[in-house]
Amino acid sequence: MPFSCIPFFACNRQIDVLDRRQCNLQSVPNDIDRNARTLEEAYLDCNHIKDLEKPLFRCRKLKTLSLSENEIIRVPTDIANLICLEELNLKGNGT
Repeated sequence: MPFSCIPFFACNRQIDVLDRRQCNLQSVPNDIDRNARTLEEAYLDCNHIKDLEKPLFRCRKLKTLSLSENEIIRVPTDIANLICLEELNLKGNGT
């Protein structure tokens, strides 16, 4: 039976770390907005994410954002809203 990712909101209502590496995601999880006030680290590596949607940029406490090995070609200017961001990993994206 293949492993499937567990929705991160199912176990804890206020999280500060989100790890959804290798979950075959096509986009940033829509429910990330639910934890925008507390999220400090997001690991979304090795998926098929192409676009970064607005809910991601509402995570004002986000310090680490890892998006390596996806299909991202462009980073929106909204990334400037992540005022606490210390580490951004975009290795292995684009064409």
